[in-house]
Amino acid sequence: MAGGLPVIAVGAGAIPENVEDGITGTLVPRENPDALADAIIKAIKDPERSETLACKARDVVVRQKFSWDRAANQMTKLYQALRNQ
Repeated sequence: MAGGLPVIAVGAGAIPENVEDGITGTLVPRENPDALADAIIKAIKDPERSETLACKARDVVVRQKFSWDRAANQMTKLYQALRNQ
């Protein structure tokens, strides 16, 4: 996602927590190779949509979910919680 490429992933496990179908990428059902193939073909045939999804995904990852500021704040909160135990 941070690499600026369109994301096509299986909607299982923790993946849906990070990839919003149709917003930051494309989710396909698990154990469905036809759906995966269709999603890849759709991404190739519609580069404008792929670029839009990739840009949104990069924005979410870099600026919102996994920024250095957020990591520093989470680490600070962890240290404060440990200190107060």
